[in-house]
Amino acid sequence: MKIRILILVIVCLIATLLSSAYALGSGTKAIGNIVLKNGRHLDSVRFEMPNYMDKQVKVIVEDVKRKYETDSIECIVLWHEKHPDMKYLFKPLYCEIIDIETGENLGMAEYPLWMCCEQVENNASYWYHVGRPDFKKGNIRFNYNALYSYKSTRYVLKKGSEHPCHIPNSTKDIKKWAKVYFSDDPEVVRKLESGEYDFKDWGYKSIDIHKIIADYNPVEKD
Repeated sequence: MKIRILILVIVCLIATLLSSAYALGSGTKAIGNIVLKNGRHLDSVRFEMPNYMDKQVKVIVEDVKRKYETDSIECIVLWHEKHPDMKYLFKPLYCEIIDIETGENLGMAEYPLWMCCEQVENNASYWYHVGRPDFKKGNIRFNYNALYSYKSTRYVLKKGSEHPCHIPNSTKDIKKWAKVYFSDDPEVVRKLESGEYDFKDWGYKSIDIHKIIADYNPVEKD
């Protein structure tokens, strides 16, 4: 009888530990500064990094677990506790889609996507959305959403805009899209037409969006 009780206690203890780990998810080692839209800062707090469409973020503030709505969060600066010098910027953004022939705005997303910023230049930045990252062995490993390829999750956010624009998947469509989206920079358009941004990615033709963003310098309107 005593052995059965002991086994039951051990099983319950393991279940409790597993449920706690599950509740915090992979974010048990996630540390970050969370900036809320009301101006409040939650600095160096532990939290569960949201998945790409999560509507809430679980945060531990003064040993108390709390949930914050995605729409209430401006951004998160994230790092692994073993490498505080390597920081990542995450932000919930409503993306837009444009007609690649005319540049007409076809509408906004109904929900925000959690995106990671990969490149910031003077006039534009490069973003992508991924699944919830894992925090293992001192590293942050990003899990790309299985429903989408990496190429289909790319976005460009122009300076002064609140909504990143979705980048098409195929090389042909990317070129059309880029000519329209960056039409306010004639030099970028010229380089696109002359093939200066063309390159091969894993043996396939592609367009170097990183170079375009670095070069992008829109002509000011009168």
